[in-house]
Amino acid sequence: DLIAPLCRFVFNVSESSIPTSFIVLPYKLKRGANGSLGLTHQSDADRALAFAESLVEMNKTSSVMHLLSSQGASPTTVSSKNNDFESYKKVFLSSYKDVRGYLYLLDELQGVPLLTDDDVLYPFEILNPSVIIDKVLPLMQMGMILMRGEKGLAVLAKLLCEGCALSPLKSALEKNQGIMNRLRQVVQDGEGRGVAELRTILYEVLEFVSSQCDEKLIERRKQMEELQWKDQISWLRILFNTFDDEQFYAGLRPKMDKRLTTLWTTVVDLEE
Repeated sequence: DLIAPLCRFVFNVSESSIPTSFIVLPYKLKRGANGSLGLTHQSDADRALAFAESLVEMNKTSSVMHLLSSQGASPTTVSSKNNDFESYKKVFLSSYKDVRGYLYLLDELQGVPLLTDDDVLYPFEILNPSVIIDKVLPLMQMGMILMRGEKGLAVLAKLLCEGCALSPLKSALEKNQGIMNRLRQVVQDGEGRGVAELRTILYEVLEFVSSQCDEKLIERRKQMEELQWKDQISWLRILFNTFDDEQFYAGLRPKMDKRLTTLWTTVVDLEE
């Protein structure tokens, strides 16, 4: 699929030794008889609704730009400047007040939180979640976009149009005026152009940036990733070492797609 490798490009996350797509919820999930996910406790319904509403604000393109800028992104435009981000963030973090957080790993191909039988390992329970999430929110944002599916693709497309991406390959993409002009036109036309056309141009974006990779750029990407995400990925690694030392990862396994991007999924075989 497109959304996971695009997320990894925009966020410049190539870490492959552990899963890095996750979300911390202020309530616990359970799997119903039909396989769908729902609340473990119906008393959490109001909290879940408020959390979903705050997610809408946090997933706005301007909010994501703000977070990526805090990690070193330099958007080429300022048209999506978000002066309300701190108020959005305050409301978002208040969802975790006086409760435990539950960290769910995400299947990067399916965009869904993963549960294990009887909750033996997953989700991880997080004490004082608002304090922790304040520190790891930029990385968690990748998972928040991943869960949105087609709407997440639209956000990623807008970020690319704004020049807001952490990958060192961003400059090569921006020099390809053919692709970028078409992408901007599709984004500008919005829903009138349809999801299929957006997916087509985003597929071309991935194919192009993949063709630009060489050993020098791969090394530079890893160096930049170390600077951008060291502390947040280290936090995840500590959690895994503490609670999942057998590296079960909720059944996730690393799979490499045809562009040599490592994705963590429960899907056995990736489609070419």
